[in-house]
Amino acid sequence: MKVLLVLPARNEEGALGHTLYKLKKELQKYPYREHVVHIVVAVNNSTDKTEEVARALVATYAEVEVLSIKHPYRTGRGYALQTTWSNKGG
Repeated sequence: MKVLLVLPARNEEGALGHTLYKLKKELQKYPYREHVVHIVVAVNNSTDKTEEVARALVATYAEVEVLSIKHPYRTGRGYALQTTWSNKGG
């Protein structure tokens, strides 16, 4: 089974690395570790360096992918989730 985790991120450059570290650590505790876990960081109209930080973290976490969402006025968590699911077939 493939488990898809979507992590919406907007202006999270300072917290993203720690968040992914903690998420990976927590996943080790649950039976999901036996499944293919794929994490998508949905960078949603960030004005800081969130996207650059996320792309750099891909080198550390092979199961992480970055989806860059650019929309002039749709910036909410719900839009990030919908866009990611649409792009990933969820």
